[in-house]
Amino acid sequence: MLRILDPTTAEAKGKFVMAIRRHHTLKRLKIGVLWNGRPFGGKILPKVVELLKEKYSIEVIDYLEKKFIGNIAPKEFFEKLVADKADAVLVGVGD
Repeated sequence: MLRILDPTTAEAKGKFVMAIRRHHTLKRLKIGVLWNGRPFGGKILPKVVELLKEKYSIEVIDYLEKKFIGNIAPKEFFEKLVADKADAVLVGVGD
């Protein structure tokens, strides 16, 4: 028997909202980092963060890692970034 799998998923739910306050520079911002768990992202993101620290004196306040690449980040991640008052979030992949 031939079994066909559909790799697509339902549309993401929620509301897309543009940032209320936009930054014109990264200088001295508090940054949250969200890695989606893809291979090599664990090597790439720290290097990017290091370069941003050198160039813009950013402060990394959260470094969050998803457990599984196929899922949307948990609601708690976003709540933590908001509670910790992240000015911006760097989201990285890998590969």
